[in-house]
Amino acid sequence: MDIFDVTGEPHFDRFVLTDVNPVSGRSKKRYLSNPNDAMKKLHERIIKALRSDSNSGLRTLYLRYATGSSKGNSPLSNVMRHRHNRHFYLLDFANAFRSVEVVKFVRILREFDPFGAHPSERVREFVDDYLMDPRGGLTQGGNASTDLFNLYVGRYVDVRLGPLLEANGITFTRYLDDLTFSSPELITAAVREQIRQMVIEAGFWINHKKCEVVDLEKRTIVITGVGLGQGGRIFVPRPYLRKVRGFAHKARTRVELRSLAGMVNFIEAISRANGSMNQIERRVIGDCKATLGRHGW
Repeated sequence: MDIFDVTGEPHFDRFVLTDVNPVSGRSKKRYLSNPNDAMKKLHERIIKALRSDSNSGLRTLYLRYATGSSKGNSPLSNVMRHRHNRHFYLLDFANAFRSVEVVKFVRILREFDPFGAHPSERVREFVDDYLMDPRGGLTQGGNASTDLFNLYVGRYVDVRLGPLLEANGITFTRYLDDLTFSSPELITAAVREQIRQMVIEAGFWINHKKCEVVDLEKRTIVITGVGLGQGGRIFVPRPYLRKVRGFAHKARTRVELRSLAGMVNFIEAISRANGSMNQIERRVIGDCKATLGRHGW
């Protein structure tokens, strides 16, 4: 079936969610959308098409620095690329999905099969109907939205930043809209300004409140939810451990227990990578496994 042969009247239910970061405590509004079954099936076909062998070359090119939305990627794998550097610069997009511009989006989509076989006008119509949010930007909540956003940023931000960073000996990764830059040496103000300018030229806003410049010899840092200290020590941030411990005492439903099991896997993965588990982490893991055991998980 051609990806443009749409059946079942796909649509989204739109809503706004206030999300609180468990580590930083910061809150932000997210413009989300809940797809009906027909829209889920359509997005699953889009994902399959984008990840097909015919598109592997473009994905390799555009996702070289990406550490999210692909098999084997995770917040932990993102941090591991930076583990033995000292100086860090963290940059975060503001209103990331809403910054996606439809004309540029259509242009990159037509580079991929099967979209390239159709004229721009037809792809634009498809994008407007099933991928873009009428409130502005790319729909957040569609099954394919993360893949699409990842490719968009890879095309318009990552491939431009790469040569600049490599020339300055800087390691760069991007976990969706969280950009991490690290180096054994100081990342100068001039280089940081070049990075910000390239991001702005690509059409993205920067959340300056979440940007950080850190020297690990002076303090630890939290990157995509994973703590990192001097000498490559990684750890689970205390606010996250407190959240997990509290959740372990109230988890009852199957959905809550599945979420709790995922939290346990996250903590244990960090402990394995670090080679040890501290006393607080052991207590939290013990509480979680006791809860899961009581419910036959």
